[in-house]
Amino acid sequence: MSRRKAKPAPPVRFAPIAIGLGLTLIHLVSIPVTNTSVNPARSTGVALFAGSLDLTTMNVLEKLFVLLAIGATPGDGRHYEFIRAWAAGLGDVLAGA
Repeated sequence: MSRRKAKPAPPVRFAPIAIGLGLTLIHLVSIPVTNTSVNPARSTGVALFAGSLDLTTMNVLEKLFVLLAIGATPGDGRHYEFIRAWAAGLGDVLAGA
């Protein structure tokens, strides 16, 4: 019976640094230009209560939530696969394999 080779671990230590630098870059570039917000709740509040409720505003809000849902769907599927694979690996470890 052959044993599987362990895959090299991804460099998870650098993930918070990459995420932080990415958000910093988004804020430094887009806030001075368009006064943007990365928080969807804050963007929705401004669009609904401070802006006019014309067709353009509603189209932007519709695109915001539709695109958020489209972007989150593949991540949700990958997360489920990851958890299932992790649980199977944990079962192997607990069984002493």
